[in-house]
Amino acid sequence: MNIMFDYILSQFIDDVSKLSVAKLNSGHINSTYLAESKSGKYVIQCINGNVFSNSAAVIKNAVIVSEHLKKKNPNNVLNYLKAKNGDYFYIDDNQNYWRCYKYVENAITYDSVDDLDIIREVGKAYGEFARNLLDFDVKRLEPTVEGFHDTEKRFEEAKRIFDGLSVDNENGSSFPVCSRETDDCDVFAFEIGESDSSDLKKERNNAVAKAWNLFSLYLKSEDDACQLCKLQRNGQIPLRATHNDTKLNNVLIDRKTGKHSAVIDLDTVMPGLIANDYGDAIRSIAGTGARDEHDLSKVKFDKEKAEAFSEGYLSEIGKYLEREEYKSLKYGLISMTLELGIRYLTDYAEGNKVFKVSYPEENYYRARRLLKLAKEMKELTYLN
Repeated sequence: MNIMFDYILSQFIDDVSKLSVAKLNSGHINSTYLAESKSGKYVIQCINGNVFSNSAAVIKNAVIVSEHLKKKNPNNVLNYLKAKNGDYFYIDDNQNYWRCYKYVENAITYDSVDDLDIIREVGKAYGEFARNLLDFDVKRLEPTVEGFHDTEKRFEEAKRIFDGLSVDNENGSSFPVCSRETDDCDVFAFEIGESDSSDLKKERNNAVAKAWNLFSLYLKSEDDACQLCKLQRNGQIPLRATHNDTKLNNVLIDRKTGKHSAVIDLDTVMPGLIANDYGDAIRSIAGTGARDEHDLSKVKFDKEKAEAFSEGYLSEIGKYLEREEYKSLKYGLISMTLELGIRYLTDYAEGNKVFKVSYPEENYYRARRLLKLAKEMKELTYLN
């Protein structure tokens, strides 16, 4: 695609002379570029319409949340620029949505880190973000991904898919792997016979059996995973304006001071639960081992990292949360870990159609690691 960056940037600023553009590799969804012109540095971003069908809502949500945050702390917020058409986006000839915001100087993000002070600061950033949105009217936000953190829905979808799985026998017919109605599926053991004629058939049958074995173990944790959904449905905890993608690298850290500069990547800002943001952050920060770790002995829950994040997070928002909301934080760890795991496992069972993989069993090992991580998570004493 031949992108006319000077023309796109000119929709947001007047002087685009001496323009240089470099692609930024951060993020896996949108296409992001650093544009430097005579008038300054800017980030221009093309929203991925295949992921976000309502790109205008994605941009609108980010802008109105940022404007609200500016009233609380104007220094730690991205500054989105209004286009000359009066909106905060420009639509090109291919119906792609573009937005632009000022580049934050002297800032860095971390994909992984062992420095507890940095982790604590990331916790403070997300805690401040959540605290400053407590008085935001969540009805102003449009859901950009329906059922994004509806864990009950994720498990029901997984059950539907796994109930439809079958294996092929040697005469070419197929039969269900397991029925949850007649089998407790504690650990499903399926052996491939020597008489199977097709190596491809053997490979598929083994994959199905492995997936069912792991799925049966996930089902045992379904009640724990869905606890937050039940609390919210019963009116015990409120919907808030939440980030919904609280990874370590979505916080900009000032290179000189070590303090947070801004929370970024607001594409999934929408109505959600505080505990989901809290739990997802700890999942991404405190889990050891590779994302697709094969050796489960390397998968641990790093309590020191979890406690460092929690200290920073709770120092900013802890005393402002409702009682039941505060108590629900502990459920966020298990819920977010198992929800992502069941999504990986379901994708593996369906042939890896959603998550990018570098080898066929990668999603299986991702799901297996997260189940082990969920078992490693213990209640943190200061959340009781």
